[in-house]
Amino acid sequence: MPVELSWEGLHDRIARHGLYWMNSGHPSLDRDAVREAWADTSTITISDWGIKENTGRTLTEPEFRNDDGTLNRDAVRNILIESSFTDDEGNPETRRAGQVAGVLLRFCNDMTEGTPVLVNLPEDTFGACVVTGDWELDEDHPVREEDEHHIYARRVSWLRHDRSIAQFDRDILPESLHNIPDLTNAQIRGDRLDDLVDIAQVTDFLAAD
Repeated sequence: MPVELSWEGLHDRIARHGLYWMNSGHPSLDRDAVREAWADTSTITISDWGIKENTGRTLTEPEFRNDDGTLNRDAVRNILIESSFTDDEGNPETRRAGQVAGVLLRFCNDMTEGTPVLVNLPEDTFGACVVTGDWELDEDHPVREEDEHHIYARRVSWLRHDRSIAQFDRDILPESLHNIPDLTNAQIRGDRLDDLVDIAQVTDFLAAD
């Protein structure tokens, strides 16, 4: 089991890996059940948007990988179009497929080992850091009971305070880090002044004991 992370060194992790936030999934899900599944298994999970159900394929196959093992954006976008993203007349919805491909690439490629993630769940936000690569969930993983399409996962260590998983009211966070139902994950890139201010505010808050 990975060693649970503490507040120590959080500034350095954000400086090295950036800062991401993530939602638990579609609002129709029982997000309390998702939270419990994630907490109990030290994972965060993501949907494949019907790829496996509609095509029988998974993104773990070599066809969808670059030479360095990361996901290939074009291959992921194309399989999404094949599986889910066409209009009523069968025309490809390339823009929407590209947006979803971006979500998957952020989750599988950009959230590397050590990446801090703020996880938005029903009432609170939880702090975590990614500790391993992505993997396909077992059929009996508890989150699959809530959404069978949640088949990709990252193992995380939860940031802890007084031995409990650290959580806080998101109302104290910058508005850009509040729950946005249409997105599953995003990165605060730090290439805008507002983003840099947000990162500074969140880092100072999380690192405060």
